[in-house]
Amino acid sequence: MLAAGRLRTKGTFRAATASRGTSGEAVLTWPGTAQADRWFEDVVQGGREFMAAQQRIPETTHLLRTRYLAGIKPAWRLYLADGRILEILAAYDPDGRHRDLHVACREVVL
Repeated sequence: MLAAGRLRTKGTFRAATASRGTSGEAVLTWPGTAQADRWFEDVVQGGREFMAAQQRIPETTHLLRTRYLAGIKPAWRLYLADGRILEILAAYDPDGRHRDLHVACREVVL
């Protein structure tokens, strides 16, 4: 069970809005529609920098802990109150008792 004092980061789960591009392809647009607001405990797991297209790209991974919420999808993003955007990699119930939810995320750097 999570102690309420550890839940210091506020965020909103958002689903992308799907539309069609000019050639008929599916296009996902963000920030999309808000699904749920939650308070989290943010545990930074690590970070790295890598080169892509001759640019240095930083990447930070997070594990967010919150109260249980069913239906979180990896295709969603998490918009934090401080302006950071996290891409959800996985969301799981660590002990199967529907009390806590762990959300593994990667920070989106725009």
